[in-house]
Amino acid sequence: MFKTKLGLCFAAALMSVSVHAAGVPSADMDKITLSFINAKIYAGGAVNCRDKQIAQRIYVGCQNRTLGGNSQLSLWLYEAGVFKALNGTARGFAEGRFSGQQHIAAMPLPLPADIDFGAAMAAFK
Repeated sequence: MFKTKLGLCFAAALMSVSVHAAGVPSADMDKITLSFINAKIYAGGAVNCRDKQIAQRIYVGCQNRTLGGNSQLSLWLYEAGVFKALNGTARGFAEGRFSGQQHIAAMPLPLPADIDFGAAMAAFK
């Protein structure tokens, strides 16, 4: 009985580690959040960046949250420490105020066929 409970606890711990490992490391999430803060993209409110995994890809959605509502979502693809701009809002930042930052890039067009842009946008609503 004890071994069964111990085994279940160990399996649960492994699952929580693997789920956490699938997302964006907190140090990298801090980098993109600080990019928004340092560039003074939003005058008020709070920058909120969240990650979601869809199929084998990790997406990050960032927006300004205020009591009056949210800004347009900037959608990024996260790959190997780099945030690649997917939608127009993110591209504007990547090619403008975030240009020259090593952790920011614009995703080349056309997007790869396995990127479901609609599903990624819907995941952050």
